[in-house]
Amino acid sequence: MLKAIIMYRSLLIIFLSLAASLSHARLARLDLATGSQPAESVYIELLDTAAPATVNNFLAYVENSAGQRRYDNTFVHRLSTGFVLQMGGYHYDPAAGSFETTGVSHIPEDPPVVNEFSPDRSNVRGTIAMAKLAGNPDSATSEWFINLADNSANLDAQNGGFTVFARVLGNGMDLIDTIASLSQLGSAPFPEAPVVNHLPGDPVTPGNLVTLTSVVIDPPFPQADTVTTIDAGDTMVGDTVNGGFGIRNFGTAPLRVTNITISGADAPLFTIGSSCVNSDIGVGLACRESLDFSPLALASSIDATLHVFSNDPYNPVLDIPIRGTVSSDRDGVTDAVEGLAPNGGDFNRDGIPDSVQSNVASLPNINGDYVSIETEPALWLSNVSARNNPSPLNTPSVDGQGLLDFKLGFFSFDIEGLPAGSSATATLHLPAGTAVNSYFKYGVSPASPLLASWYRFDFDGQTGAEFRDGRIVLHFVDGSRGDSSLNPDGRIVDPGGPTQIDSLGASASSGGGGGCTPATGGETSQGPHDLALLLATTLLWRLRRGARRR
Repeated sequence: MLKAIIMYRSLLIIFLSLAASLSHARLARLDLATGSQPAESVYIELLDTAAPATVNNFLAYVENSAGQRRYDNTFVHRLSTGFVLQMGGYHYDPAAGSFETTGVSHIPEDPPVVNEFSPDRSNVRGTIAMAKLAGNPDSATSEWFINLADNSANLDAQNGGFTVFARVLGNGMDLIDTIASLSQLGSAPFPEAPVVNHLPGDPVTPGNLVTLTSVVIDPPFPQADTVTTIDAGDTMVGDTVNGGFGIRNFGTAPLRVTNITISGADAPLFTIGSSCVNSDIGVGLACRESLDFSPLALASSIDATLHVFSNDPYNPVLDIPIRGTVSSDRDGVTDAVEGLAPNGGDFNRDGIPDSVQSNVASLPNINGDYVSIETEPALWLSNVSARNNPSPLNTPSVDGQGLLDFKLGFFSFDIEGLPAGSSATATLHLPAGTAVNSYFKYGVSPASPLLASWYRFDFDGQTGAEFRDGRIVLHFVDGSRGDSSLNPDGRIVDPGGPTQIDSLGASASSGGGGGCTPATGGETSQGPHDLALLLATTLLWRLRRGARRR
């Protein structure tokens, strides 16, 4: 019952990925190593359309036409706490001398770039801007800084404004904030340089610095995708529903899920697994995580949202709403809806409210008139719903004089709890004054196990529909005709609808008669011109049924 609503995202995400490659600005990856620790990545978006000269200047330092990569292995030389983190200028080579004397040199510089400041690109937190000399707006060369806070009131208003040419993506500021929390060197030649594992007065080694090991342009990057909604359905109080959801990597680099949480008033009712957290999901692969739901009280709706955190630079947090209700039974119809059924919520007049019986479900049909579905007391109903004609484009006709008219709509339900391969019945209690004499189903059948088709569900002594005063008794055998799963698995799946066929062979809303066979035969099939539509309809139907069983 706890199921994931996929919404064909596998196809949609391919389109969105292609669209993203056209709509996003250029991507770059900063690899930053703190001390002797392995480098960690921060993805940034280069604003090459808004600041083309500045971005081209930056790219020339990443790698120029001669193959020189001047930013590689430079160190972060300035940390102004709560203000900026600056780099892109200095390289330390211990072979050339100590940090305090001749070991540090500025990287070769190109001519200054013209200032491209715009108030549309303000110096807010997470943006990256060029450093420059005081009093000279067009003096920026190689050095740049990351804004640790909203510095717009200051940096937008002085020295012609500081040109923002990039922004940090996703959760990249988490790493930047970690670096910004380090101690400062406190002595020449770079008193504001962030350092790690360094005591005042000790020589500075490369293992004490934060190093920009490399800048990668157009890098591979992870892209997380998961379901759009998790549907807990209508769950019975006291049940524990075991479900789950998948997280897929549609990117071009490994995806790491860093955390999964649930927020909302009903969050304590859910238990999340830990299979996917802190594990790398390879390109094109997926990880399935468990999610169990244990409701404690009745609820007309569930207040919970699942949050998936990852290293996806564009979508670091995926929010997945969880929907559903909690009722006194398992049928999928809320207590509130069943309580409005005729006879004070006891449609079948058995003296017990329908809302507390798992084998009885009462709900409005497509016209708003109540119908009740009842199976044996030892069994239970689930996934009960009223719906329109599932395949209106190929509704069969009767004796060539008209299409079948399903004025009451269709009904879909599962019967559960029976031994595999055994029989069960479902009684449909209809609105007062309803006259019907035929029951049709649309789906797979023993005669058409792969292709959904229409067939008349007449009683043959074992399976089929019998019509009594105001009631239809549906006879089923698990895995046989009428069970649209065609599997003897202890669950009967029924989508079907009643109609009236008059003695003249035309569809009518009332009248008697034995009922005529549709002109196309007991099971209707389609010509070649409808095959593509039918295949698509069948695939959709099978996917929906499969999702409901998870």
